[in-house]
This record gives sequence, C-alpha cells and structure tokens, in this order.
Amino acid sequence: MTEVTILGPVHAAHDGRAIRLGGARERAVLAALAIAGPDGLSTERLVDLVWGEAPPRTAARTVQAYLSRLRAALGADAICTDAGRHRLDGVQVDLWRFEELRTRAAGRPAEAAEALTEAISLWRDPVPAREAALDGAALELAALGAARLEVTEAALAHVGDAECVGIAERLLAEDPHREHAWLRLATAHYRLGRTAEALEALRRARHLLVEELGLDPSSALVQLEHDLLNRVTLETGGVPPPAALTGLVGREDLVEGLVDRLGSHRLVTLVGTGGIGKTRLAAAVAEAVSQRSGVAAYFAALSGAGSTAAVESTVLAAVGADPHRVNSAAALADRFLRGPGLLVADNCEHVVPVVAKLLG
Repeated sequence: MTEVTILGPVHAAHDGRAIRLGGARERAVLAALAIAGPDGLSTERLVDLVWGEAPPRTAARTVQAYLSRLRAALGADAICTDAGRHRLDGVQVDLWRFEELRTRAAGRPAEAAEALTEAISLWRDPVPAREAALDGAALELAALGAARLEVTEAALAHVGDAECVGIAERLLAEDPHREHAWLRLATAHYRLGRTAEALEALRRARHLLVEELGLDPSSALVQLEHDLLNRVTLETGGVPPPAALTGLVGREDLVEGLVDRLGSHRLVTLVGTGGIGKTRLAAAVAEAVSQRSGVAAYFAALSGAGSTAAVESTVLAAVGADPHRVNSAAALADRFLRGPGLLVADNCEHVVPVVAKLLG
C-alpha cells in the first residue's frame, strides 16, 4: 500500500519503504492533491495553490511534468485525471484519516477518546506540508493547523488529569486564548492537589483575556476561580455549588420541602425578589440532595450570560460536558448518561427561553 503523509513534512512510502520525491514544488503538488481530497482539483487550481498570485507562464506545463514524475514515483494509478481534475487514488493519506477521525469523535461520543488520540498521533510536526512550496495555500494550511488545535483541545475531556496538564500546557503555548483549555488545566491541577498552580493558571487566563484581548472572562472561569479560592472540591468533574460561608438559619423546613419536591419533579424553580437568598437556598438544597443520594451537584452561574452561546458554554462547563459538540442539548444528554446529577441554574431570569430550550 502506498502512503502519503502531509501532517508534517511531505512524505511518501510504499509498504513501509520511503519513496524518493522531488523538490519543494513537486512536493507541493502532492500536498495540494492530498488537501483537495478524493474530489481532486483542476490544473488551474493546482497552479494557484503552488505558486499563488504570480505563477510563471509555464506553470501549467510544469504542473503536468510534476504529475508525471509523481506517477512514476508513486505508481501509475496513484494519480488519476478525469474530466480535467487530478486526484489521488488507491493511496492512504494521513490527512484523510485525520478528518475521518474528527468526524467519528464528533458523532460517536463512546469512541471519541480513541478517535481523538489517534487523530493527534497522525501529526508528526505542528506545521503541515513542511518542505513543500505551497505559496498560494496559506488559508488551507492555516485551517489544518486550526483543526489540529481543536482536536487537541477536544481531547482534554478524555484524558487523565496528569496527562491533561501536559497537553493543555503545550496547547496554550501555541494558542493562549483558548479559555476551555485554561479551565481544564486549572481543574486538572486542583484534582492533582496543586491548588496554587490551578489558581495561577486562572490568573494567567484572566490576564490574557482582559489585558491582551479586552474580553471579560466567562462566568464559568470566574466561578471556577471563586470556587478554588474557597477550596471547593472538583471531584465531580464540573463546577459544584458555591461553598457556604455561613449557616442557613430558619429555613430547614423549606430545604426539606424542596428536597422532597425534587424527588418527584424533574424541575423545581425558586422565584422571589432579588437579594432574599435564593442562590444560598438552592445551594443548600443541592448539598442536601448530594449528601443523601450521592448524586453530584453542579452550579451554572448565568448572571453574566447574555447570549445563547454564553448560556450553553456556561452550562456545559458546569456539568463537565463536552464543549465541542455541535448540539449542546445532546452534549448534556451524553454527560448525564454517564451518571445522574443535579444542576442549579442560577440567575437565569434574563435568559429563561434559552435555558428552558437547553434543559427541556
């Protein structure tokens, strides 16, 4: 079997033996065919990807010469030309396998961990198509690099805490503005008993977001920092209700009534004017349910969530669900298939329709 790899230096091999390729432009033609996928591309598009905006007058003839040399190296049937389009055929391409694994991870949660691990392993170098002169493929190469980072970030939800720290640190060294990676890094540090390192990670994230991008940290990041400062355990894999700083006096009967109601109702809503202690009461009820039944309790602070995306990201982070699923409701369902839980959606009156749709 002939293999073509472009997730790193452009390379080809047949039955494990390396195939000698030509110079940077010839490698660029091979890489462009790999990027194009099974549909292939025209001679004109090949010229664009290889030379960019200033191709030589002989570029079309030169491309044909490169294709002829590649056929001689890879096998006569390895590159087909149909209706003016050139495509790789009957060869294994690492990029195509990478895309297949990305799709599998997104569509089959049970296989995500294995698929993402294999997808990451296909990259032999952070720079795709290294040593190939693809002067007109900046956008395509940037998209491949972004896909690698996205897969790496998605994998953080499927590795142990010790491994997560190493992966997250390397990812953030390349792209320090990935807030989910900062959240996962801080959580992993805390679970490993490194509270100081967890807080430092959150401070670094805040500095990058506020000082460099002018963005406010998400409510999930703010809440996690608050919880860490109050030494809240994160063993459930999400964001637990805030730790009580004082005892709850005179509301024991109300707590008991709400606990009983949760035993027979999927949703219980606390209403009342601001400042009367609804959040404190909800936290106490969640704590009581968790202690008696062993069900994990989670807390989504939605006061700063002003959009559908913000609500979804806050809730997913709160329960430790996969933030990379296209369908947030499905991500929540997958999360709770792994075990029951109680979610406190706090301060959601301004986004009730969004919360109702997500949790309904």
